[in-house]
Amino acid sequence: RKSVQLLRWMENKRKLHLLARDRRIRSSVSCDFVAREHDLQMISFESVGAVNIFTYEPANTADEGLDYLIEKSHYFTGSSCSSSVRLALGENVFAAVGFMHNGAVLAIVPVSDADADELAAAAEGTAHAALAPLGLNTKAFRRRKEP
Repeated sequence: RKSVQLLRWMENKRKLHLLARDRRIRSSVSCDFVAREHDLQMISFESVGAVNIFTYEPANTADEGLDYLIEKSHYFTGSSCSSSVRLALGENVFAAVGFMHNGAVLAIVPVSDADADELAAAAEGTAHAALAPLGLNTKAFRRRKEP
């Protein structure tokens, strides 16, 4: 079965132990971790250009003695990933960087809740302030115009 699996090395027994796996069959070409202090996410880059983000929550996913990874996000990038690396951004903070076949670089960086709120507010402001080429800003287009 091809799926994303989370393994743990058990030094005393000198073997790998399966902690959790994904429920779906996937064609992953690269997997990595994103971490911030005590939060750990697994990133899976698929050959079809999809990027999946999983979390491991053993208390909430037990089923017949095996835990499952919980898919938190799913993105389509339009290009498959050729490789990925993990970058240390600070103490107990790691980001994943994927290198796509079309030359794009995808960085997945963990942020705190406060930083996420600030980024969402900035994105909202730029969606209304910055015009796309030919005026094709979809968010501005859907906005109601006042008479």
